[in-house]
Amino acid sequence: MVWARRTLGDNAQHVAQTLNAILVVTFAVLALRCAMARDFGTHRRWALRLFLVGNGVWFMRVGDQLWTFLNGGRPVGFDPNGITGPFPTVWTFGAYLLPLVILEIYLRTEKRSGPRGRLAMATALVAVTVAMSIGIYLAATKNWLPSL
Repeated sequence: MVWARRTLGDNAQHVAQTLNAILVVTFAVLALRCAMARDFGTHRRWALRLFLVGNGVWFMRVGDQLWTFLNGGRPVGFDPNGITGPFPTVWTFGAYLLPLVILEIYLRTEKRSGPRGRLAMATALVAVTVAMSIGIYLAATKNWLPSL
């Protein structure tokens, strides 16, 4: 759709969104195959990955607002009218790849780490949750609620 309708953003962002869509379909197929094979441990991991890439656009909106907030309300690194520039190009990939990296670290910590590793992972998740909460609040109050 981003290629046919020429939505906002540049070609690198369209590539990122296309890769996100490919990952959604791939992870859905893998999660379904594992569920049908009754391999529920592996299914859980693929389903978690699917959940994160399926919410990539939401992470993008929340991250945009958090980035602007962290930069004193200024759109640093992008043109807000055309949604172009270095920040949106990088973040269009990061909005689904960063959550996947965090999930992979979590899954490895869950299996192979001792108490210190788990405490470090829990601390990182709390920090990410606080950052996400700020971004969600800002996105809700600046983007979504005014449209209701």
